[in-house]
Amino acid sequence: MGCTQKKPDIQVIPSQNLEVSEEKEDVLPEVFEPLYIKAVRQKKVAKKPLPVLSPMIVIGETEPVFIKGMSSHLEARIDTGATTSSLDAIDIKRFERDGKPWVSFTLVNETLDEKVTFEKPVNRRILVKRHGEESQRRMVVKLQIRLGGKMILREFSLINRSAFDYPILIGRNVLSGFFLVDVSRKNITSVMQEGANDN
Repeated sequence: MGCTQKKPDIQVIPSQNLEVSEEKEDVLPEVFEPLYIKAVRQKKVAKKPLPVLSPMIVIGETEPVFIKGMSSHLEARIDTGATTSSLDAIDIKRFERDGKPWVSFTLVNETLDEKVTFEKPVNRRILVKRHGEESQRRMVVKLQIRLGGKMILREFSLINRSAFDYPILIGRNVLSGFFLVDVSRKNITSVMQEGANDN
């Protein structure tokens, strides 16, 4: 004889105890949107749009640079590791004008035997540390140059670079915001043409 399980008593809740509200059905939106999705959507809307970057000029590891005041280009080495650009100058002489420090210096294009002497106010002086050599103090001036078709005014430290292969070193103070460097190429902007028409 098998055991028979007693069925549980079913409680019937009187209908008068149910709280039914037809108005609550209208409170829910037609399309349910979980809170976390809503929060993400609002965050995306509130996020500021990214600024549109202007196109930058691609240059190689060496490029011709025109210095305003000369009738010819000089070849420059592009160095993203250098903070301040530097320039090969000779006959560097400091003097005062109206009580302020100035400097005279000469730039040379040996290919065309062009020599131009400049007189510029000294913007500042910097101490340059060199590996295995004594540190150097250099005067810094502002010069207007053209690189890749763009004319810009930037600082250059003055030094005798006769021991280097290039008379100009272009650093980050010139490159930043304007140029991208492709180290696998040279003279992308133009060949080393001497340009009297750049005056």
